[in-house]
Amino acid sequence: MVKQLFRVLIASAILLAGVLAAGAEAAEQTPTTADAWFFRGGELASQGALEAAHNAFSKAIEMNARMAEAFVSRGMVHERLRRTKEAIADYTSALAINRNFAQAYNNRGMVLFRGQRFQPALDDLSEAVSLDGNNSSYRANRAAVYARLKNYDKAIADYTAAVLIDPDNADAYAGRGAAHYSRGDRSKAVTDLKLACSRGSEAGCRSLKAVNGRK
Repeated sequence: MVKQLFRVLIASAILLAGVLAAGAEAAEQTPTTADAWFFRGGELASQGALEAAHNAFSKAIEMNARMAEAFVSRGMVHERLRRTKEAIADYTSALAINRNFAQAYNNRGMVLFRGQRFQPALDDLSEAVSLDGNNSSYRANRAAVYARLKNYDKAIADYTAAVLIDPDNADAYAGRGAAHYSRGDRSKAVTDLKLACSRGSEAGCRSLKAVNGRK
């Protein structure tokens, strides 16, 4: 469990923040273990070498077919390459190995959401929240699905939970502001959109300008 958590944290740092301090073997030599191929894939992904990263993660999977984190990382590469079906397949493979992998549920849910498969997306994101309710991004992602389904009360509740967990989650403020506006509460919408804009959300700034222009 500790080793798996370590891999998840590494994968997130690699693909979302683009930062990884790799060992000498992974950096300079041909990897000889699944973990080394996994780290090599992370390095390549952070450098934007996505096809090479895909191949490295595939090597890791060949050497350890039970490495759920490698499936998730390869799925994230597929997303960046706009290979939706392949991304979903990799996230599904990760979940077949570990049914309690919150990140895999979240990632698959967001792919489904972008494909307008809202109910399956909601199911996956609810699983992610159930497994890791203190993750601000998971809450905000589920809120986006609720908002798209026009269930604004639940959307606002999830966005509120997201900003309580992470007060700097600009996207959550922007989403909650949009939900308030859709529900007819302009005052709360403006308050949230100002908070989003002040935290660097371009979408929040655009929405704030649009709402103020409709006075």
